[in-house]
Amino acid sequence: MSFRLCCAPLFAPPVPQLLFRSVRLSFAKIVKRAGLKPWPKPFQNLRATRETELMEVYPSHVVVSWIGHSEKVARKHYLQTTDAHFEKAVAEQGGQ
Repeated sequence: MSFRLCCAPLFAPPVPQLLFRSVRLSFAKIVKRAGLKPWPKPFQNLRATRETELMEVYPSHVVVSWIGHSEKVARKHYLQTTDAHFEKAVAEQGGQ
């Protein structure tokens, strides 16, 4: 009789899902330990922040190829208006 040790039980979630859950929960614990309030969708927010930063430096077609989606998706879901954008606009208006 042979045993199939290489296969996960049928009720177990796939390994990537388990890994992501572990990372997500660990990250949430770190945020709480730091005395911060956890925010919704932390990894999506981190991704959006980084994409916004990269767009300030590199052409959009380059950034979206790195991130892995279209410019339309970036504009709709990821790119953010930052405090620095507002400060720049106010400074430019004050100079005129």
